[in-house]
Amino acid sequence: MSGSQESNPICGSKGNYIDSGTMCLHLSPLPSPVGLKLPPLIGPLRLELPSPPVLPPATSQPTVPTPPTPTPAKTLQDRVNEILEGWNFDVPLVQPDQAATVGPKSRAFLSWLPGAETVGYPINVPTGLLTLDDITDTIYSQLRTEFPNSARANVLAAVLQAYKDKLDSHEKRPVSLVVSFVYSPQQFFWSNQALPSLWQNGYQATVGLTSRYHLYGRAGFEQSFMLQLSGSSFGFDSPDWFQNLLLVYQAAYVAPLGREFLFLGAPGWWSSVQGSVFTQVAAGVGSPGERTLYLGFMGQGAVGGQIALNIGWLQFIVNDQIVYSWLSPTVEPGSRPLSILGNQFGIGIGGTWDTPFWQRR
Repeated sequence: MSGSQESNPICGSKGNYIDSGTMCLHLSPLPSPVGLKLPPLIGPLRLELPSPPVLPPATSQPTVPTPPTPTPAKTLQDRVNEILEGWNFDVPLVQPDQAATVGPKSRAFLSWLPGAETVGYPINVPTGLLTLDDITDTIYSQLRTEFPNSARANVLAAVLQAYKDKLDSHEKRPVSLVVSFVYSPQQFFWSNQALPSLWQNGYQATVGLTSRYHLYGRAGFEQSFMLQLSGSSFGFDSPDWFQNLLLVYQAAYVAPLGREFLFLGAPGWWSSVQGSVFTQVAAGVGSPGERTLYLGFMGQGAVGGQIALNIGWLQFIVNDQIVYSWLSPTVEPGSRPLSILGNQFGIGIGGTWDTPFWQRR
């Protein structure tokens, strides 16, 4: 035995090294202090390297994002409608020639012509109705570069269609919301009881719906359902402020009086005058209008006429009617039924609006 311990080969070799072929770690035994040959502290070690990551198989076709849907190009009809709406194109209430069918000589009115939007106020405002021929000429010259292959006849056809669509939109909205406030003094002819005076101040506030049973711009019948509040005094600290609250049914024959016109020559203020004769039946609660507010059942009938100046949605109203009222006995001690016949004059303002939520199919 020699003085130095002999190396013990691990995995068949000597020394400390890693066999790259077998991936074995070769270690020499530790030296013994007494010259004994000690077994190696550890046996051969095999190094295990981590497996390479497994990549997902490549797809055959890469995912391509879906392109956005292109906005469809505007047609000639779309552009004509857009231009006309920008000019507040509309059908007149009464056609000057009363043509049976829509044609190039039919007339329409505009609030302003090209150029108004660039300066911020209407310019070149027509003083009368324009024929669809004249409107076509203006639009055709404006759309020449945008639609170079469209002939004037195509533009005229689009204008005629826009006119028919506008007329149809009026016909599909036969129901209107009506609101009015009228000063309505009364002159009494007869009463079954002595009255303090044969003259009485008054007012009426009305809200309701009116349904039209005739073509737009023509004469015909209309009917209305309204809620009407009447008072005898404008002092709301007195019981005379309340006269009656009635649910009113009205049947009327309505007709345009003349053609549309510019009110006081103001640009875009197209106006019309409308006349009507009507009859009403109403029921609700009423009061004799004395120092204390005593209520009773009230029935009322009326026959009269009205003239209204329409400026857009705004109305100026003048009417007159013969009214018969019957008031039942109230809780007032000794109360008796009250019957009155008189004339009621009215002057005031109101408004009327189409109701798009109620349309004909």
